[in-house]
Amino acid sequence: MLRGIPFGMIRKEDESMAFDSELRGCFGESDLIFAGHPMDEVRAFKWLISLRERGIGLAAAKAQVDEYLRSRGPIKTIFRTNCSE
Repeated sequence: MLRGIPFGMIRKEDESMAFDSELRGCFGESDLIFAGHPMDEVRAFKWLISLRERGIGLAAAKAQVDEYLRSRGPIKTIFRTNCSE
């Protein structure tokens, strides 16, 4: 077990990186928005359900998300402004 995650559910590219293999499908490919597209949302709900079924808490889930985003390299910060008229 690594960081509370069973080995069978982990994608490991090197010793410093570990996250569930299905996590990648929860994010937009270019914008990296979590569950921003209807299909990403479906995959995200399935991943969250899987976490609960495996008894993985929010701290371990956050660590996986952090690892995945780190694996994608530097991320440009995107600011969205909502203007009310």
